[in-house]
Formats: sequence, C-alpha cells, structure tokens
Amino acid sequence: MDLYSPAVQWMVDVYARNATPQKLSTLLQQYKKYCNQSFMLQHIIAAFPSAVVAQLAGEIAVLARDADTTTMPRDLVYTALGARLVECAPAGKPTDVLNEVCNAI
Repeated sequence: MDLYSPAVQWMVDVYARNATPQKLSTLLQQYKKYCNQSFMLQHIIAAFPSAVVAQLAGEIAVLARDADTTTMPRDLVYTALGARLVECAPAGKPTDVLNEVCNAI
C-alpha cells in the first residue's frame, strides 16, 4: 500500500481541485459502488477542503463505519475526518456525526 498511496493521493487531489459538495458527493457514490476500501476513503477526505467535507460529514462517517479495513485501520479514517471537522464544523447537528463515530467504535 505504501507504493500506491502517493499515486492515489495525487489522483484524488487532481479531482478535488475546485471542489464542491456535489463533486465530493459524486465521488463518494462511485467509492461506495466500486471501492469501499478505507484506504481510498482516507485519501478522499484528505484531498477535499474542510468546508466541503464538513457538509457531507454524516455520510462520510457512515461510509467509514462500513468500509473494508483490510487496507487501512478504521481509526486512521476517523482521524482524517476529525482533522477536517476541527477546521470546519459539520453541517447540521455536530452531535449526529459524533454519535455515528462513537457507535462504530
């Protein structure tokens, strides 16, 4: 995985340029349909700006809970999500995201 990581991050970074919530939502739908690997979700979270991630934080928390963790531990995905949410609070009720993460742990 260490060899793939920079390449995957670069591809997601290029896609995330001029990011919008719609663009992230589209990518998350593709992720859910074709990938569902925690490794990929962590790179998606890292590539998008905090304000965009915060708008879809609840959906991302559910995807993190359901992700296949053979490629990366789930706690690293939650760490990446938490780092983004510290920079920008989630849309709606922040406690919903917190409850989702706590229930998964």
